[in-house]
Order: sequence, then structure tokens, then C-alpha cells
Amino acid sequence: MKYSIKNLYLEVTRKCNLKCAHCMRGPQQDVMLTTEYVDTLFDKLNLQFVENITFGGGEPTLNPDVIAHTLDRMTRERIEPYIVGMITNGQIFSEEIADAFNRYAKERVERPGVFRFGEYVCDFAHIAFSVDKYHAPLNEEVRAKYREYCKWIRQEETDSANTHLIKGGYSKEGKEIPYVLNRPVYGRFGDDCINIEGDIYLAANGLVTNFATGEYAQVDALNLGHISTFSFEDYLREYGRTSETIAEPCGISLIMRGPHER
Repeated sequence: MKYSIKNLYLEVTRKCNLKCAHCMRGPQQDVMLTTEYVDTLFDKLNLQFVENITFGGGEPTLNPDVIAHTLDRMTRERIEPYIVGMITNGQIFSEEIADAFNRYAKERVERPGVFRFGEYVCDFAHIAFSVDKYHAPLNEEVRAKYREYCKWIRQEETDSANTHLIKGGYSKEGKEIPYVLNRPVYGRFGDDCINIEGDIYLAANGLVTNFATGEYAQVDALNLGHISTFSFEDYLREYGRTSETIAEPCGISLIMRGPHER
């Protein structure tokens, strides 16, 4: 069976080089996502299409091997989301990550008939730098290196504190959120594809969830199982809601709804 999903979030690590006052995650943990966990996830998903893939953490540049491994697998298997991106605090430059993003983007845009977006060679690969009053000032030397190395990649700034501040972890302000699993809506297309209007979050410790917000302890408490034993069929059977209105060709026509609380 193949699956089409909305968002795939890879928690690359729970380690971080900063201790920001607004961090909803709380104390860092010495946990790194492994390439084995990533491969198991991709094997089980057998992706037909995914809208967005995000590398986050923790600070993702502390685990460059997993990011490079994932991007190279996406290149080989032609997994082509609308956006693949990394969110970083901008304090560490990783040449391995920069090279992997370049390889992925270059292979995609050099195919015949690919449209190029404005000043960027591609608009589907992003590196986002966190800039807000809580983070350390952005390291301009690091950003300059990414700009020099990543000729193919869009670079942007994100001020998460203005719109997404969550009360939890180190953060004493922001909105409080209910800790509940989402109920994905899904529909079948043909005999071999299921289109899921929902998110998949792979934690660095290998736990799978569809709830990616809040402290690490809360994310773990709402896990759906470890990736080594996780079954998408069982997940949809227990938590999903079927809908014929989204049974469209995966990756071609997706009707999006917000998450549904259980």
C-alpha cells in the first residue's frame, strides 16, 4: 500500500546548542534520530506524495548525517514535496547538510520542463533561520556560508515567537494547547493508495505521533507506537475517519481540512 500525507516532521535530534526562554520543548535530551528509523518510516509509508517535509528538533544541524541520508533517499526515490525545509537557530554551519540540499534541489530542477521561480533556482527547498527576541542573535557568518554554499536553496527568516508561542517547557507565556491526538481524515484512491489528511511526526527516539507541539514528555505520552512496530493500517483503523471526498489522485488533488480532535 502507498500513502499520501500532508506533513511529515522529522525530529532530527533532541539536543540543542541553545537554551531559549521561549522553548516549548523544555530541557534538551541526548537523543538522536537514526537513519534506521528514517528508513523504516519511509519503507512503511511507501510515499506516493507528501506536501511538506520538515527537519527540526532540537537543533537539526547537530545531526547532519540523518538529514543528508534522508535527502539522498528522497533524490533516489523521487520523493518531491511542495516544500522540504530545515528550521535552524542559525548558529552552526553544516557543509554536509548544505551539500545534501544542493544535490536534492539540483537533481530536481535540472530535469526537462521544470519551472524556475524568480530569483531562486527552486522554490521547494528552504532553510529557515529562527529570529526573534528569545534566540541568540543570528550568526551572520553562518548565514553567509549557507548563502554561499546553497545556491539552489531559498533562505528565509522565521519569527516563531510572534505567532506560535506555546506555553510549556521553558516558556512561561503563550497560548495553552490541549494535549490530544488528532483524528486524520483519509480516503482511498484506487487499489493501492490511501490519501491521509493529516501529519506524521517521527520523534528522535523512534516514537510516532501526529501531535508535534509541546514538551518532549507530552509528545512521548501521545505516541502511537515505536516505528519498528508501527502500522499505518492499524493507526487509521483506530484513529482515522474515512471520507470519499478526498479520494483523489494522490499528489494531484488534495482537499485540506484542519486537524480533528479525538
